Amino acid sequence: MRQLLVAHGLIQKSSSSALRSTASDGWTLRSAALDRVLSVEELATVLAHIAKRRGHAPWPTRRKDHGPGESVPAATETNPAGRTHGERIHGLRLLHQGGQPLDTSCERDAIVDEIRQIFTAQRRYSSAAATAELEEAYLILLSADQWGAKPPSLLPCPFEPGEYRTSIASPAFEAFRVVSIARWRLACEDSTKRTEAFDLARLHRELGCKAQISPTVLRAQTQGTCTTPLNPDARRLGKAEPCATLGTQVLRATLGENAWTSLSEDKPRIDAVADAVAAADSEKALHQKLASLGICDRDIMALSSGFASGIFRDYRRTARYSAKALRRLTEVMALGHSFDEATAALGYIEQGRAPDIAVTDRASFQNLIERTLTGIGDVRVRKVLTEGLKQLFAVRKRWGSATQVCISIDAAVGVARIGRLAARRRNDLRARKFEAERALAAATLGLDEVSDVTLMRYRLAKRQDWRCPMSGQYIDRGALTDEADFSIDLILPWSRFQDARPANLMLRSRAVGRSIATQTPLEWLERNGPPATVERFKEAIASSECLGEATKRRFLFASGESDVAARRAMTQDRRALAVRFRRAAQLIGADSNPESVHAPEVIAYASPAVLGLPLIGGFDKLAARLARPDDARRQALIALGMAVAQCDETFPCGPITSSCLHSAAEQWDAVFVAQGEQRRARGEGHEATVRRLVQEATGPVIYERRPIEELDAGDLARIKDPVRNCAIIAAIGSWIAAGKPKDRWPQAPSGLTIRKVRIRRSGRVGVRVRGGVAERGSIVRLDLYRKMSAKGAPEFFSIPVYRHQIADKRGWPAPPQQTCVARKNEVAWPFIEPGHQFLFSVYHGSLLEIEKPDGSTLRGYFKDFNRSTGVLSLAPDHSHRARKDRHGNSLDGIGIRRVAEIRKFSIDRLGVTGRIMREPCLWHGRAVPGEG
Repeated sequence: MRQLLVAHGLIQKSSSSALRSTASDGWTLRSAALDRVLSVEELATVLAHIAKRRGHAPWPTRRKDHGPGESVPAATETNPAGRTHGERIHGLRLLHQGGQPLDTSCERDAIVDEIRQIFTAQRRYSSAAATAELEEAYLILLSADQWGAKPPSLLPCPFEPGEYRTSIASPAFEAFRVVSIARWRLACEDSTKRTEAFDLARLHRELGCKAQISPTVLRAQTQGTCTTPLNPDARRLGKAEPCATLGTQVLRATLGENAWTSLSEDKPRIDAVADAVAAADSEKALHQKLASLGICDRDIMALSSGFASGIFRDYRRTARYSAKALRRLTEVMALGHSFDEATAALGYIEQGRAPDIAVTDRASFQNLIERTLTGIGDVRVRKVLTEGLKQLFAVRKRWGSATQVCISIDAAVGVARIGRLAARRRNDLRARKFEAERALAAATLGLDEVSDVTLMRYRLAKRQDWRCPMSGQYIDRGALTDEADFSIDLILPWSRFQDARPANLMLRSRAVGRSIATQTPLEWLERNGPPATVERFKEAIASSECLGEATKRRFLFASGESDVAARRAMTQDRRALAVRFRRAAQLIGADSNPESVHAPEVIAYASPAVLGLPLIGGFDKLAARLARPDDARRQALIALGMAVAQCDETFPCGPITSSCLHSAAEQWDAVFVAQGEQRRARGEGHEATVRRLVQEATGPVIYERRPIEELDAGDLARIKDPVRNCAIIAAIGSWIAAGKPKDRWPQAPSGLTIRKVRIRRSGRVGVRVRGGVAERGSIVRLDLYRKMSAKGAPEFFSIPVYRHQIADKRGWPAPPQQTCVARKNEVAWPFIEPGHQFLFSVYHGSLLEIEKPDGSTLRGYFKDFNRSTGVLSLAPDHSHRARKDRHGNSLDGIGIRRVAEIRKFSIDRLGVTGRIMREPCLWHGRAVPGEG
């Protein structure tokens, strides 16, 4: 753009600073360009301003075509009229001065219309610079991103160099998805039977005939002899949806059967048509692209008409691979091979995939991490992969290569920030609901304290309407605390389904448990009860208002249905993140030869699906503890349970047996969870809101504007200048006393309505920012000093260090030197003296042990520090929400000034701890002389 302006004499040089020297506002000049002649510099500013805000190319929808000057919305009190988009935004800026930021986005058509109006007006005012040649060259350059060497909406294919990713609605992707999902469903029915080959010719003929292809039709399209359709209940347990082919159906219906039959014979050509529809942002661009592909005029008109109507909206979303790669993969997978087998046969190595080189030393391990993280931009995902692989590498160094690795990756990993916040709110709500149910159970059962086991029994009995679903026996409230009559059991047996989620739990009579063994409830009733009992059981389960749909399906799971299909559907984690982790874990545990038979079997299980423990035979306590999502020991117990299940299923004489779970149940309270301290000072240094700071006789005071409806009678004394504003204070006080009527707002002596007032903010002065003050960010670390008193007893002093202090190297060339004193202003805190000895810095997650004068000790990870009271809080190792340790001692509000001893420990990935006597005091990456 700068080179274009230089060529037409609007600017002198094409450097990046050529358009930065102007002092004129772009929006003002865009509005003035319609009413007066612009100078050369002003015209260059307008063109550069528009080029940086060229608008978006919207997806065509059914709307009325607007002529020049009609694309702007109608004028209202809050939306002024304007002949162009720039003039309208200029009016909004004048109307909302100092208000919220404006949304200046618009459609590309409005920008083009504005450019033509500006050039027309400038030529009317006899501007020599606004030539027709410049206008046409500018418009061409402005829209040059429509069809470049690289389509703007597509990314490079990781398999085929020079190819770009296709649309998720293209025939190539939908055929690939049909074969992939159908192959998985067929393979799940019997893990020992290979999937039959597909009749691809028939599949391509029927692709797009309907919006979806059912599993039954997919089964009929195989060349094998087995034609039994998947059981509907097994399909629901696996949450398998029909294969959608809506994109191909839309394209096929738009072209017509004759044109579709002709074009679909050339697979690359029909996929190129789909990519053209996906990448086009105008009918003109689509017409040009289709013409270059050799499409006849009648088909081009049909596709352009569908494009204008907006029926190709879903084509905007892109797949992971190109159409060429998907076609080749589909051909191989249709022969019965898996995706991994197909990529290996075709020689495809995806960018970012770990190389097939076993890890033998630290250098090869670092190389493995770098290659595994290639192409991953999410910091959280990179952290999860790195820490998980480091943990596996540490385990291998300590105990050697493993024969089996069970991986559980949280479902929130890889989710956007808004999704993580929503998941966090759901977890917090679930935790609060859990504690509320505990209080309700205590009131219902007449107990002072309800244990986890009793609470689990109470929740299951309430869900079952206080009856055993197998025997119909009534569950008395008093039986919930006694394990003699009723026990927690699995609905679907562990030996067949390996599902220990809450939806698969029931409270049943122990007399039934002795004979149910490995049967489902419906199977047990069909073998041991009369038909009438079975029908009553089905009717009672189906009509129950307490049981959820997932629990009902488990109760009604009949014999002969696919156990393996349901189990694998509930356990397998198929995300790309799990695939990378699984392959890297195999390379860490393999021998020097990557094809060695000693490479470990790595199984990735989906979380938060709790698939951990066989609860039959005395595992009620573990089941209750698994229901607490905030317990960090939960995932370790799940992994151990899965290891037991795998050994019981594939290695009956393996080293891990059910006795390991019994030992875990007995030593549950002794398990210590290792965590690492967080030394990075990332995040905001202070809050974004800057408040007014006024120097008064009593010192600096912060004032903020508050709506009067948020005030009460006690806040009136904090209104600024009470002597001068006594009339305003009296009017607000009368309005509050009258009940804050919304139809009679208080009036100032001038007659104006009072809606907001400036009041004195209670609290400390934060960070000085641009003449005001903002709340400081969170604490990064706590520097601890020790000084011996006159009696020879140690005294400990703390100095909190915040993010803004670390970030401001000029304002804080040295670390803070004032020790925190409870209930004193920061300016009155005493400074460090020569007698103070620096011990160490405490970060979030640092393992501390505090010994009190009476000899008792508190142990936990550093959680928070209260600068107002000078006390710190610890968190137990197993939960960041708990406020008490394993012995019931409170870990909140610990005063450290006169404790007997404070010890800090280092802890490695395997839980080995070592005491840290002293550390150097670090500041901006360097040790402070004389400290530590």
